[in-house]
Amino acid sequence: EIGRLEQMRQPLILDPGDSVRSGFLCTGSMEPVISCLDEAIWLTDFRPEDIVVGTTIAFAPSCSGGSTGVAHRVMQIEVRNGKYYYWPKGDNNREPDGCWVPEENIKRYITKIHLGTRPENADLRKHVNDAVGAYYDLLDIHCKGVSPSACVVGAPVRSQISQAASAASCWVRVAKESDYPGHIPQNTCD
Repeated sequence: EIGRLEQMRQPLILDPGDSVRSGFLCTGSMEPVISCLDEAIWLTDFRPEDIVVGTTIAFAPSCSGGSTGVAHRVMQIEVRNGKYYYWPKGDNNREPDGCWVPEENIKRYITKIHLGTRPENADLRKHVNDAVGAYYDLLDIHCKGVSPSACVVGAPVRSQISQAASAASCWVRVAKESDYPGHIPQNTCD
């Protein structure tokens, strides 16, 4: 009986080298649950079947071609020929990431969040959230649930939406490229 209980408990016993503590970029994609004001404890040594729907994973994007890692929540899981695939989405993003992430692209997953441990990121977070929020507000007002590419509006509104999208994109890029933590370069997106 003791052997059986020890075997059941084994996945809960972590070696100190199996986890890492780190913060987040100020992209706003996981707001309001997770922000760049927070840090997480990430499990780095795991089995693909340990990840369940709702888990926040850090992964190398397989469809965007981006070089930076992404941390988003698992919305669906598929197993194909014994291999796990995960369908991620940022909590604050309107659309899922757009592709299945294979198990070998998963770097780690969150086991614990420490809220508000990175206050130095507050200014950069505000710029990103204001710009992204302004863009989403315009879409809500003028496109009423239609994707931005299918939204039909007049030239002045199209220009306004385009400028807001550019500002949001610029601030997210600054967040990804900033000297961590929270550095805002001069002459950025204003």
